[in-house]
Amino acid sequence: MKPNNSLSLRALSLLFSALLSACAQAQPAFTELTSPDPRRGERFGDEFGGLPDMTGDGVGEIYVVGYFGVHVFNGQSLEPLYKIDSPCNSTGFPTHSAGDVNGDGTPDLMLGDYTCIGGEVGSVDFVDGKTGTWIMTLDSPEPVSKGFFGSKEPCRN
Repeated sequence: MKPNNSLSLRALSLLFSALLSACAQAQPAFTELTSPDPRRGERFGDEFGGLPDMTGDGVGEIYVVGYFGVHVFNGQSLEPLYKIDSPCNSTGFPTHSAGDVNGDGTPDLMLGDYTCIGGEVGSVDFVDGKTGTWIMTLDSPEPVSKGFFGSKEPCRN
């Protein structure tokens, strides 16, 4: 019995078309976030990480720190939610979930400001997870020069 080359060629053509279609619909291996407010020297991406779901869509959010503030992005759509402006270059180093500080049912954020107060004493700002608005500031209980309260790094005197 002779092989049916016409049938084999047709099957191969269908397989190739299906493979090509699947590749065309594949998602990229990574996604690039760019600053919604690009500035020279911003250092967007100096620090970044994940946050709990603050929009109620079931997907955690993303934060990215630069010299001019902390950007919070929707984890599902990757659209910017808000920016927390920085009074100094250290704001947001580090950024973490603070739990629900204001009692609105949405996790809030705490941002280290380890050089904002003169002499690098430091503080921690709490902001609303839904809006990015300031809730309160926690100053160092022992305000010593170069104490770096609010820093993720231990003091190295």
